[in-house]
Amino acid sequence: MVVACSLAAACGTAAAYWLGAGVISTAIGLVCGILVLRVTDLHVPPALAVALIPQILPSLDYRYPLSVLVGTSVLAIAFQLYRRHQHRPAAPRSSALEPHASV
Repeated sequence: MVVACSLAAACGTAAAYWLGAGVISTAIGLVCGILVLRVTDLHVPPALAVALIPQILPSLDYRYPLSVLVGTSVLAIAFQLYRRHQHRPAAPRSSALEPHASV
């Protein structure tokens, strides 16, 4: 997911930088985003939105794709840590307060 979003952001930024904001650069950004999703076999629609955001940015440079890379990396790591914490088996509780059954 991190790679797909970063590549889509880079394609959208490059298209908007070289062609300016408009229909052609928008189409190129979307096609590039779709190709990235097909090649990586991911179903991540936000990657397409990330490819379109450069159309409305006031300044286009390397910082946008870099920030997408950092942001999605942080989110992916946080999600993995959360998942790991959720699936950890609970420690057995002490039964010192429970009455013992006599058999």
